[in-house]
Amino acid sequence: SEDLNAKVLSLTRTLVAYMKEATTIVDFFNKWDEVRSMKRKIKRSVDEALSAEISNLDEINRVVTERFLDLARHHFK
Repeated sequence: SEDLNAKVLSLTRTLVAYMKEATTIVDFFNKWDEVRSMKRKIKRSVDEALSAEISNLDEINRVVTERFLDLARHHFK
């Protein structure tokens, strides 16, 4: 639906902003505590944005977090 598309777009913008901020930390991807904190932020954001529309959020969170951090590693390293 169009409402879900708008929420996903907004969520993506939020996650990109989080990653831009986090990657200003020197050696971000080698600091496990910073990466873990980012994973929590991603999970909370996905939960808040999509909990009403999607029932299987655990799997969605895992996939989104994995792929988002992987893309960020390639883009920001």
